[in-house]
Amino acid sequence: MGLTLTKKGSPEGSLRARQQARAKEDLLLATLAIISSEGPDGVSIERVRQDSGMSRGTLYAHCPGGRDELLLRAYEHIGTRFVEAAAELAQSREGWIDRISGYAEAMVELCSDSHIGFFYNISGPNLLGFTAGRGKGAKAALNFINRELARAIRDGEVDPATDVEGTAILLTGSLREMGMAVARDMDLAGSLLDAFERMLSGLRATV
Repeated sequence: MGLTLTKKGSPEGSLRARQQARAKEDLLLATLAIISSEGPDGVSIERVRQDSGMSRGTLYAHCPGGRDELLLRAYEHIGTRFVEAAAELAQSREGWIDRISGYAEAMVELCSDSHIGFFYNISGPNLLGFTAGRGKGAKAALNFINRELARAIRDGEVDPATDVEGTAILLTGSLREMGMAVARDMDLAGSLLDAFERMLSGLRATV
């Protein structure tokens, strides 16, 4: 979906700033690659140091928080890529059901890498001490679904009796549950996407 473990173009700014940005990106890429292949348990200062080609002192200079900071940066990066991919899918759609479903499809694509999906939805929040719904992805999905449902009600496409905020919370929770299930068994992806769309269809206004 866009969780590409490759370097970006050189950042603008002074040579020192570019070197610092590249070092942080190297650390991020090394951390993500380890999570993708082994899960977060494989992430250690020594392993990331070796994979990024840095000395221990250089690593701590760019990541003073050590392993916890490495995991946090990885988690935030994954959340950002999820939001970007979901927004891109949603913007290409016409109807409100298809637009909201774009977030479900982005979650399924993210979790097609089981280690990344498990880290983003289960182990990452636990390791980092996050409460449910605190992540960037959950907030973005909640806000988007809220807006789409409110607009659909105004357009007469959703039952006006619908509790927009409550429904958005439940649908956002469904995305996380979907991600956990797909991370465990990718074969569930199709049926879960279909079930999610059926839930949305049930909100349609009746004539």
